[in-house]
Amino acid sequence: MKCRKCSAEIADKAIVCYRCGTPTQDLPSVSGPPPRSRRSTLLSLVFWLLVVAVAIAIYLYAASKQAEYTPKVKLEVPRYKLSAYVDTPA
Repeated sequence: MKCRKCSAEIADKAIVCYRCGTPTQDLPSVSGPPPRSRRSTLLSLVFWLLVVAVAIAIYLYAASKQAEYTPKVKLEVPRYKLSAYVDTPA
């Protein structure tokens, strides 16, 4: 068999020409996954933004509740006339 591009003699079972690399047969077209529609992409984006917003809201709510119940303790160092209010360890 001869290469259709460079006319080199190649084996009958060859897939490509050893000299120029041209395929010996037409390759079937390979199609990837169908492109996502714009609406589908937009809905996905809105969904994930809502998930993140809800997670942030829950975190902030829990943090504010914990801050309400954290007792403060006054620390005093009389020798240096220092005092400070600090959170008690959980």
